[in-house]
Amino acid sequence: MNCTCPKCSSNIPLELETVPEEGVFVKCSGCNGSFQVVRESFAGRALRRSGEIFCVHCGKGIGASICCTGCGAIYPDYFVVESATAAGKQAKKLLARLNVFKGISLGRTKQETVSVAYTPGSTAAGAKAGGRRMSPVVLALFALIVVALLAGGGVFYYQQQKEADYADLYIKALYGVKAGTDFNLKYCAKIAADWKKSMEGGQAAMPRLTPAEQALLRSSRTEVDKRLQSADNPPEKFAKNNDALKKLYEVYKKSYTLVSAPADNLTTYTDSASKLTAEFAKAGQELKTGLPDKLSDALAKGKQKYRELKEF
Repeated sequence: MNCTCPKCSSNIPLELETVPEEGVFVKCSGCNGSFQVVRESFAGRALRRSGEIFCVHCGKGIGASICCTGCGAIYPDYFVVESATAAGKQAKKLLARLNVFKGISLGRTKQETVSVAYTPGSTAAGAKAGGRRMSPVVLALFALIVVALLAGGGVFYYQQQKEADYADLYIKALYGVKAGTDFNLKYCAKIAADWKKSMEGGQAAMPRLTPAEQALLRSSRTEVDKRLQSADNPPEKFAKNNDALKKLYEVYKKSYTLVSAPADNLTTYTDSASKLTAEFAKAGQELKTGLPDKLSDALAKGKQKYRELKEF
């Protein structure tokens, strides 16, 4: 049997009896190109194009029929002459059939197929010596590779989804802290204004919130705490960002205490409110400086959704 080199069209002589079980590499003397001759069973026929395979019984090309057009053999084994290893070829074919991870390359080059001319007298020896079957070990290896890729892809998808879910919770918690702090400091400003007015009228006592205002303040605190708890189980890569959020939350709690508890005098009260405003701005800047891309993108969307975050 002779192989015709697809690069330089030189004839590559090949004796079928020299083809071992695992296949054989042949080298073209004209261009030094190397090719592998392997034998496959008809079970792999669906993965081959008709122009690539040649009957082991007569050397003729096998068309679309289940029978060899040359010798009439039914479901004949066939020879394939290719430049890549059969393992790489089959793995890539299997991945393509499963439609998993499009674009993944297994590193093999484009298959180069050569025509095979049959030489009488070599058929029997070739059929005996050139037979090649895919071993159970190799098939098991292929299965493990595919399972590993599927598992790896599942883990990757799960991790990406977990990070996206956390980013959403993080921005909602950040919104709660920012809105809650603004709410508290707004009431602090109201109390300070009322206090100053009372002092001008001869009354030194600190004004207090109405029962309705106190109920609204407690409701706000409950909502902020609930949002912080929902975001308190971050992926490891966001642990520092969660700490920065908690630091901002500590400023919120101070503002809640300031608006809830009486103060000694108006000057101390207004100074405390001013310090909390500056402390919140500093903690907010530190939080934004350390945001990774996923949280930064989520914050950009949050600014479009929540009015309180637009100037954050």
